[in-house]
Amino acid sequence: MCVSSRDLTRKLLSRNLLCLLPMDLPLYLFLSPLLADYALLPSAPQAANSSSYSLFLNDPVAFTYQQQPSSPKTLPLTTYWSESRSDYQTTTVSLSDINDHGGDYIEVPELFGGYILSSPETSPDYFGIVPISLAYSDTLSSAITAPWAAADVNIFVPDSPFRDTSTVLGYAGQGNCTKCR
Repeated sequence: MCVSSRDLTRKLLSRNLLCLLPMDLPLYLFLSPLLADYALLPSAPQAANSSSYSLFLNDPVAFTYQQQPSSPKTLPLTTYWSESRSDYQTTTVSLSDINDHGGDYIEVPELFGGYILSSPETSPDYFGIVPISLAYSDTLSSAITAPWAAADVNIFVPDSPFRDTSTVLGYAGQGNCTKCR
């Protein structure tokens, strides 16, 4: 069976639509030494008790979709704030599930982290996909969401007490920070 080059191009473009949709929302890792908290956010936090946050790395650590694409399947990366814990959580977990562990978190819509892929894409035209992982620290009673496994976080972050295991929340575009390469 012969297929015209125009039909073949049309099929390839529809199959590889992801290649044409850029991940355009940069995410940065912020640190609050005062609160002993790390936060993966698109911009600096503005909550009343969050003024101690500053950039941990100057360049983006990951990129997400600012708008939800029709394809492929994505998950929202939502940011929550707990006044009682002075803690940000950026995660794919729902507000009710995150509050099952206490903290009285509230959603912070102005710090929405965009949409991440639910599974890694294998298209040869799209590379630089990294897992977005959630690691927990028993010492800090806090979690970090980052484009690294917990063992890597413990190398990158000085005196890091995060567990050596982490949960992959989804996948994002690779950032261009020095620790991202």
